Amino acid sequence: MLIINIAIALYIAFGVGANDETMAPLAGSGLITVERLVILVSICNFIGAVLLGSKVEKTIGTGIVNNQIFPITLEITLIVILAEAIWLTIASTWGWPVSTTHSMVGAILGLTLFFKGLEAINFKTVSIVLLNWVISPVIGLTVALILSKIISRFVLRKVKGLRVRENIERTSALILALAAFINSFSRAGNDVANASALLTTVTGEQYLIRAIAASGMVAGLLILGRRVIRSVGLKIVELTPSSALAAQATAAIIATISVLLGLPLSGTHVLVAAIIGSALARKTKISLSAIKQVMFGWVVTFPASGFFAILIAGIAFHLKLIVI
Repeated sequence: MLIINIAIALYIAFGVGANDETMAPLAGSGLITVERLVILVSICNFIGAVLLGSKVEKTIGTGIVNNQIFPITLEITLIVILAEAIWLTIASTWGWPVSTTHSMVGAILGLTLFFKGLEAINFKTVSIVLLNWVISPVIGLTVALILSKIISRFVLRKVKGLRVRENIERTSALILALAAFINSFSRAGNDVANASALLTTVTGEQYLIRAIAASGMVAGLLILGRRVIRSVGLKIVELTPSSALAAQATAAIIATISVLLGLPLSGTHVLVAAIIGSALARKTKISLSAIKQVMFGWVVTFPASGFFAILIAGIAFHLKLIVI
């Protein structure tokens, strides 16, 4: 059973990596090609996942559900991560930048409600997680908007001459790259928990499980990740290095704070909101069709993962493959 769980954890980690849009603003700025980006972000993802994943793992693995009422077993872990992985793979195939955190929590809550009802849910922790999901994109949009206006008003408007402006954009691009890698590092510490949290809770093998999950994330990013990076970075709005900097720096700060506090974060929400905030500040045209596609993924992820978890659990329970 453990081997099967590890295999499915790799599967879901693959889905997490395939759905990683962290480097989208950097891709949208034109500083570096998407092909080179996925290689660089793979390195950041692996290191960040192994070193920073423990706190978010603890929140997801032991904080959402009352383990005395509904103990997390290998069978439960298998159902949750399989349901999550199925949905993330569907989303990544279509290029929807959905939230892996929403998917994991949706699967856990759906399964808990199916077997034990409301009494097994830790509403305090769930409330904090949900509140963070609502507040963080709002903060991301607001901060990116303000930061973009500051850059525009106090830096770009005072620039005289094309060469000086090009130098500023080049400097912005270098700072953008640094912010992007910090964001990737922190996001990996958050996202790896969506594949590893329940397994580390059951086995107690934190670093080994995270390393395995991180390897799956890297594989998913290298094979399928280009689609989502292009969807967010190249289709929603046209970005320059200076405008992308505001979005990426905002996302990096929020992701780092959240992972250090152990708060599961929808980094996708934050990053897309920050990109929109930066675009609004510059009064740049935003692709409404791309936004609608992103919003569709956001709306359906939570219930879809819960549905798949209940469906798999129902089949397993009917076939007497699992006893609760």
